[in-house]
Amino acid sequence: MHKLRFLLSALIFILIISTSFSLFIFQNLNSSRGSLDKDALVIIQQGQSLNGIADHLYDLGVISSPLYFKFYAIITGKDQSLKAGEYLFATNENIISVLNKIVNNDINERYLTIPEGLTSIQILNLINNADGMNYDLVDSLNEGSILPETYSYSWGDNRNELLIRMKKSLEGFVRKAWLIRKENLPFSSISEALILASIVEKETGLESERSKVASVFINRLRKGMRLQSDPTVIYGINKNGSLGREITRSDLNGYTDFNTYKISGLPPYPICHPGKSSIKAVLNPEDTDYLYFVADGLGGHVFAKNLRSHNKNVAKWRRLKNK
Repeated sequence: MHKLRFLLSALIFILIISTSFSLFIFQNLNSSRGSLDKDALVIIQQGQSLNGIADHLYDLGVISSPLYFKFYAIITGKDQSLKAGEYLFATNENIISVLNKIVNNDINERYLTIPEGLTSIQILNLINNADGMNYDLVDSLNEGSILPETYSYSWGDNRNELLIRMKKSLEGFVRKAWLIRKENLPFSSISEALILASIVEKETGLESERSKVASVFINRLRKGMRLQSDPTVIYGINKNGSLGREITRSDLNGYTDFNTYKISGLPPYPICHPGKSSIKAVLNPEDTDYLYFVADGLGGHVFAKNLRSHNKNVAKWRRLKNK
């Protein structure tokens, strides 16, 4: 009887001690904070050991004790589930939160914004200089083949895989937009629509007037008139899409495959990567009789149905420009 009481007392004692120890450890894990004075981005490398991760986090000030970090990882069985990646740790995170973030692969998302109207040369520069991606550079990109918008990616992602996502975004968007296009447009393919959309994109930065600008080019194509778009001339001279100076009469008179003052119809391929609104504009242009437009001096354009009215608008623009 005495032996049974002794064993029971010993068991209770051990239980109390182990419970107290567990509570002590948990309180330390829960209350322990690192020495960060601001949020920190930390990279956990592929194949990095538990010891290596713990020491790395401690050296950076993310955790206060590598011993507690390793202890908690082992007793919870999470030491075999640590995942590589880039993680954002806040100043107030405890060891439990830090470990769970790495186990759950709660990685930091980065973002790359591709503005509308950039050329392939400009976009390749953005992609190849995107911070945190792998070292495989992208060396070619067809004009008008990706959809300009903001894309998320993670540290170590492949640039070519990101480019594939950009291309699929365009394909998905254009496919749906094409199905609800207006009837009797003066082009018969998505590729032609993208060429015209790229011209509209370069002609105006105002979303509110893109469908009106598109109507001018649609009307000209229907009448067999040349498009006479300055951005096409610029692209024919410099595929970067900029001359670094004002366009000249000599530029307009020079022949390239893209100079729509010299060629009939559309250029051979897009002159930039158009955005959604420009694509929508050429597939659903306004119903107008306009054939001309010129800058209004206020960031937009003034439109005309005939050359006489257009010449008056041009003269007005020149007076404003020379003031």
